[in-house]
Amino acid sequence: MLSHSNNVLLTKIRAMYAAGVKGVHYDDLLSCRNISEVLRLLKENSFFSEVLNELPESEDLVHRRDIEKFLKYRFLTVLGIIAEYERLLGGYFSEYVGFYIDSLFILEKLQKIFDLSKSEKRSYNALSKDFFCVNRKLSKINDAKTLDDFFAILDKTSYRRIFKASDFILNKSEVYIQNFVQKKLYENLYSKLFEGIKKTRSGCEKVFRVYLELNNFVMIVRYKRFRSNESDFLPEFKDLKLKLESRLKKINIESELFGLLNDSNLHQSIKNISYSYLEQLPEKYLYEKCRKNMLVSFDAHSVLISFIQLLKINISNIIKIIEGTRCSLPQNKIKELLVC
Repeated sequence: MLSHSNNVLLTKIRAMYAAGVKGVHYDDLLSCRNISEVLRLLKENSFFSEVLNELPESEDLVHRRDIEKFLKYRFLTVLGIIAEYERLLGGYFSEYVGFYIDSLFILEKLQKIFDLSKSEKRSYNALSKDFFCVNRKLSKINDAKTLDDFFAILDKTSYRRIFKASDFILNKSEVYIQNFVQKKLYENLYSKLFEGIKKTRSGCEKVFRVYLELNNFVMIVRYKRFRSNESDFLPEFKDLKLKLESRLKKINIESELFGLLNDSNLHQSIKNISYSYLEQLPEKYLYEKCRKNMLVSFDAHSVLISFIQLLKINISNIIKIIEGTRCSLPQNKIKELLVC
């Protein structure tokens, strides 16, 4: 029975991958002269047309942020579908997928509160697309008008543990608060992912360990380079015992940071990865590993997790193309920003 479910889910997930990732041709999108043409082309893709058809095609009537929100909403609906599929496989990743959905919901509602606080300064009317959540108590965040309301509602849910003692950030900047919330959600999201990986023995553990190490490496380099307070937002994964983090923090010379990376076990994992900008390195690595997994793995758990990552990267690429087109960047410059 499990073998049959595994094969059925492999077919379903790979079908979604073919439509939502392979079915998007970046060169065609890059050839578009304006956002209206990009949107028209995306609407021809059956995977995205389900939500994007609600948007007007005229560039005068739709804002870049509206398209971005609708694309993220499509990602959210796919996570909901995957949650149903995952239950057929034993529900080992159900907490991870559910937490992912709730995290997107929380971040979207936080952004909405910031938008409300400066609504008189906004130059466009955002089209409505309400995100949904798994934890029913979280839905009360829809009524929050201020940050105090927002965190008070979170305090009455199971997310209280994650955001405990968060009062100190209420007087911080918008960017600081968003980074703080993202960090806490990010830490817990990957903790739940690793719990699922260990239960299923799906073989993805090394891939995501390297990915998290690379992400922290990039953040530390940025922190050292710009002397920012970004180290406050460096994710902490105490249970995973990442090897490089403590050593990297002690180094101040950028060349020595890269030297430590090249001398570590990570070097073997990334030596064939090409990238235009340092920030792309973790996603490029993850993209290569997950794409290979999609093609050769017969384990539905591994394919499911790989598809989530690839779809997230794909939507991020589309958003970069939209933003680059809006700013009239040359095609080759936009292409350099893509993870593919």
